[in-house]
Amino acid sequence: MERAAVNRTRREQDRGPGGRLAERPHSGADPYDTRPTFEARLGGVAKHATKRRAQMVLRVAIAAVGWLTRDQRFAVPPQAGDPAIRRILVVRVDLLGDVVLSLPAVRALRRAYPRAQIDMLVLHSTAGILAGESADIERVLTFDPHAWRRPAALLRPRTWRDALNLLRTLQAARYDLAVSISGDIGSILPKPTHTC
Repeated sequence: MERAAVNRTRREQDRGPGGRLAERPHSGADPYDTRPTFEARLGGVAKHATKRRAQMVLRVAIAAVGWLTRDQRFAVPPQAGDPAIRRILVVRVDLLGDVVLSLPAVRALRRAYPRAQIDMLVLHSTAGILAGESADIERVLTFDPHAWRRPAALLRPRTWRDALNLLRTLQAARYDLAVSISGDIGSILPKPTHTC
């Protein structure tokens, strides 16, 4: 009996002026309560398609820059133990696990070029784990190329200053060989320094 009285009271509270059921205010906390409008869904599809096309254009541009700036000295890949290769840069600007998994490649480079100086370019956050690798890696350089993915970074002077400092450091080191284990972003970094 009490339950029926409570339900009747709730129904009476829900009724607005004129005896009609009033809509309860929507809290807006759950975005899944309502489906986006057709225009919003269409805009999302267009945004996704535009982003994919822009990424494809960027990849083609990166490939074109790489092809146009390739070093003709190494039309034939260098042979292991080549005495002309005295300084090697290994680029791995990825997460911690990726840097750890690239250490066998650094050890293989050390075996192939025992007299070469091997430096490694990594993110600031992953530089600490390379401290124990002093037998294979002589110098650890840090840089975050992913900062350029954020549009606000283009307006910060520090971002430009860090990039210019890295370019100066790479040019001063005069690397004979650069090995990029990172992919597109990592392979761009040695290009302006004319490292092969």
